[in-house]
Amino acid sequence: MIIRNKTKGTIIATDVEEAVSIASKAKGLMGRSAISDNYAMLFDFGKDKKEGFWMLFMKIPIDIVFIDSSMIVVDIKHSVKPITFNPQTWKIYHPKKPARYVIELKSGTAKHIDMSIGDTIEIKKK
Repeated sequence: MIIRNKTKGTIIATDVEEAVSIASKAKGLMGRSAISDNYAMLFDFGKDKKEGFWMLFMKIPIDIVFIDSSMIVVDIKHSVKPITFNPQTWKIYHPKKPARYVIELKSGTAKHIDMSIGDTIEIKKK
């Protein structure tokens, strides 16, 4: 699977893992100590909604990109840090607008590839 930014003509990820089951969606990237530059975890919630993401048991910061059913980026959370003993990190991250898809990326990827709210995304099976 390949995720591409059609607006900018850039590849976002070529190593895509789908979180399909309820358990895999709940787990996400918990416990991983690293992810590669071309990696993304893809969540499909079936319809646009304001699904929340939190960083419990995460070891690394990530970018969280929210995409609606029209494949438009509706929100980006940059370099979201793992939960610590500091209560300021105890957050649930919701998109500004409802989203059907979410991709989790290595921290800094969204800025590095110049991803913006309003960009059109393409998800293709290889």
